[in-house]
Amino acid sequence: MAEPSSVGDYDRIARLEQELSHVSDVLKRTERSLGGLQWALALLVLGVIAAGILVRNGVIDINQVFNRPAINPKVGSKGFDFFNRNDKRVLLVEDDKFGYPDLIFLDLDLNYKMGITMTPDTEKGAPEIALYGKGGARAQYRLGKNGESLVRLLGEDKKGEILMQVTRDGVPSLTMKDVNGKVLFHAPEGSPIPAGYRQSAESRR
Repeated sequence: MAEPSSVGDYDRIARLEQELSHVSDVLKRTERSLGGLQWALALLVLGVIAAGILVRNGVIDINQVFNRPAINPKVGSKGFDFFNRNDKRVLLVEDDKFGYPDLIFLDLDLNYKMGITMTPDTEKGAPEIALYGKGGARAQYRLGKNGESLVRLLGEDKKGEILMQVTRDGVPSLTMKDVNGKVLFHAPEGSPIPAGYRQSAESRR
């Protein structure tokens, strides 16, 4: 007959072996799970890299993948109209009768309010930005035919005028006229008064 202490030792050793076996099984299962996760992450990274290469080379169209409308990188047209959310044409791009381009902005009542254009003052065209009111041009900023830069401010119906000019050589001048076109002030004294201004873009259509 075995001693009580010996039986207790055998039981403890048996339980310890069972627990060690259980821990070993858990570790093996965990190791297999981690191995599968590592493979999944590796495949995911490879998939992302491959997709990036295919998109860059044009094999995959990202717009089609996400069902987004494609945007052409370049559009060619002889004219362009932009309509706002109320279906009013508030912006148009066209050319004038000389072939120079006009970018025209309209207000919500469809009145001509601002234009960015090339003027026929030089052989190949000179740039201008103009603001318009009910009676025509109210402000103009442009380059002239001799390379001068000019700023012109007007009242309604072109009454009154302030004309600032700087020549190509850097000589400035300022001219002020009344509603009848009479010169009220001009400086520097003795310098030539700038020649008349060209017709507005509205009259060149």
